[in-house]
Amino acid sequence: MALSHRERQILAEIELDLIHQDRAFSRRFDALEAAASTTGPQRFACQISTRELVYVLLAVTLLTAVWTFVLLGAGSSCTSAQSSPPTTSTTAQSQVSTAVPHGAHRRC
Repeated sequence: MALSHRERQILAEIELDLIHQDRAFSRRFDALEAAASTTGPQRFACQISTRELVYVLLAVTLLTAVWTFVLLGAGSSCTSAQSSPPTTSTTAQSQVSTAVPHGAHRRC
């Protein structure tokens, strides 16, 4: 949004008053303007190196691979446990030991 002519005039008057009243402030302000013109608009932006970027990408890739293997391993153990046929036993003791208590659920 552009400033109106009157607003630009008021800002120019304020700048002139500051230059005349506080010379040290105006020198610092001029130095900041000069630095901004030489370094560009991203002078305060975070600078990361290529090495840091590679490390972050490597860490993300490794974590993704580990979680993929963990999830695939957990999925295959649940499917193999569910697909095995139930065994029938003749003794009452083996039936008690293999029975799932009431309210207990499989997590697969």
